[in-house]
Amino acid sequence: MLALALARRAFHLVGVRQFFVHAHHSRAVLHDPMDPITAVQQRGFHGLALTPARQCTLYERWATRYDIHPHEAFFGLAALLHAAAITELRRFTDADIDPDRPSVRFPGRSVHLPRDSATWRALQRCREHRRRLGTGNRHLLVTRFTRTHHGPAGAAHVRDSLAPAGLLPRVLRSTRPLALADELDVKILTVCLGMSSAGVAHYRPYPKLTRPV
Repeated sequence: MLALALARRAFHLVGVRQFFVHAHHSRAVLHDPMDPITAVQQRGFHGLALTPARQCTLYERWATRYDIHPHEAFFGLAALLHAAAITELRRFTDADIDPDRPSVRFPGRSVHLPRDSATWRALQRCREHRRRLGTGNRHLLVTRFTRTHHGPAGAAHVRDSLAPAGLLPRVLRSTRPLALADELDVKILTVCLGMSSAGVAHYRPYPKLTRPV
């Protein structure tokens, strides 16, 4: 199993090693055969990422088209331009908007982001959509299910909203941090994105393993 599944070798080795440690302590075996076996675990990002051309196409879709749902446009632009995570988008409320600057601060971050015109327009469209629903829910992204209470929309709403663009949220979310981690210092990113050092370090790219979409 360890020889055939190289990509999962480190994962499987943990379970096998635990079994033989228990067997050795129980004296079922005299020697732990797993002791000399190791598996180097690949670190860093090696998932899917959007190509620059695909990013431009999506930006054009979300910034210029008004026939798509405002939630899709805001999800897309916030993640594509500002590396917004699903949790940050779901928890976003009016309190995170500073109309005087004007800027926004995604929940969990300490840094206010100056507005860009495309994201700001999408945000205002979301507020207008919420107004038409006639709800007291102060979250920006209100659905027909959350209009009757004050909780945030579910994570599935983000996935469903991006489906018309043919995207998975994790692919869109990974693209911006991946580019920033290759250009900026880790300490700067931890402050800007509200992430841990380990979380930011995960996006250090391994070019041979990163697959464009």
